[in-house]
Amino acid sequence: MSRGGIIFFFPFLNKKTKIAEGEIYTLSYTFVSNADIDILYVFFFDKTDEKRQWNVRLSADSHIKSDVKANIEYKGYVTIISTETASSTAPDANLLVINALPYTNNQPTLTFSELEIVKSN
Repeated sequence: MSRGGIIFFFPFLNKKTKIAEGEIYTLSYTFVSNADIDILYVFFFDKTDEKRQWNVRLSADSHIKSDVKANIEYKGYVTIISTETASSTAPDANLLVINALPYTNNQPTLTFSELEIVKSN
């Protein structure tokens, strides 16, 4: 299978934020998908950490929604707890990744009318 369903966001762009271990974030969302998705989840990711081979997950997976159907609006929130500290304040070191399973040859398109992340602590 190719490409899959990974989407990278830069939630802290221009904010000089560095995700730190133990921080709690709330992601609020409203979206529509153009295709059915079995599982949709989110995590933080650092792809700039040379010392740890470039790709470091900064949190566990946080489940957004299962059994997403095409052309239906979904609204909710999810809590993300960081388990690692980002290597810097660079946007690529503080990524929000949304992943859709199963991986397919064609990525689904998610259209967000709301996507907000707030640090809770």
